[in-house]
Amino acid sequence: MDADERALITQEIDGLGADDELHNWIQQQFDAPLDASMVASQADSPQAAREMYLVSAAIVDDQNPMERAWLDQLAAALKLPPGMPEELDRQVLSPIQ
Repeated sequence: MDADERALITQEIDGLGADDELHNWIQQQFDAPLDASMVASQADSPQAAREMYLVSAAIVDDQNPMERAWLDQLAAALKLPPGMPEELDRQVLSPIQ
């Protein structure tokens, strides 16, 4: 991931109302290898799990099979309830204006 991609991701999460804690978490993720189980282990509440999924959904290309597979792995690792990933995907694709 290059600097332009990181800047774009930061801009996207700002649009979702990210706070400093979420920005710090994103920076840690930039620097770490992708591991859905490790990412999910950092969710300390259902709200945090949803936010982690939302941020991930906002930055991946769901038309890319590898990125979509990772997002599906993350949803499973976060133990999101049935239907929740799809609802969160809709929120990312259709932000409130």
